[in-house]
Amino acid sequence: MAPNPDDGVTVLSDFGQMFEDRDDKNSALLFYRSALQFLEMHAESEDASPLVHRDLVEANREIAGLEEETGDRKSAAASYRACLGAAGDLVRMARDSRPLRHLYASHLVDYALFERRSKNWREALDAYEKAGSTLPESTDGSSRQMALRALIDEGIGDVHSETGATGEAIAAWTRARGFVQSALEAMEDRPERTEERAVAEERLADLEDKLAGDA
Repeated sequence: MAPNPDDGVTVLSDFGQMFEDRDDKNSALLFYRSALQFLEMHAESEDASPLVHRDLVEANREIAGLEEETGDRKSAAASYRACLGAAGDLVRMARDSRPLRHLYASHLVDYALFERRSKNWREALDAYEKAGSTLPESTDGSSRQMALRALIDEGIGDVHSETGATGEAIAAWTRARGFVQSALEAMEDRPERTEERAVAEERLADLEDKLAGDA
């Protein structure tokens, strides 16, 4: 019987998690990168399922986060870009599905935050704007879509605020506030989403503070 590449990925990932739990990030990265190599080989086969490509997205994202934590920003940037490349491929493979566009946009937001932490405002703004253009124009009443739209516009506003573009910051924060308010309205009849609603209410309060401070 031919070896199942998933077995190698699972074993290596488990070892990586074990070392990560011990706060040995460098050892964890060795195993996670080896698991990633298995995934990349698996993804190149003709019968590879979209799930393998989704695993590629998440594996690169996990590695990027650990590399940043260990201070290896150059490697982290490359891993974030690999994550985004795999996510973009996945969107195209799945014929532009709405959930996968949401996933791609979410990872673009992660990358924007990564660049913000290094004060690379242009790169951060580009990532936020690409995230916004990736999402469907219509939210179809989805509170999660509206919440992500709000997160993107809030980030755009934050970047503009950092670079002294106050008018652009206020405009972006105002858009974000509208999306959060719409998301809260969409959750009014969904009592099971208490935690999500609490996050949205906190975001709304933060946006009100930003608008009051920069208006």
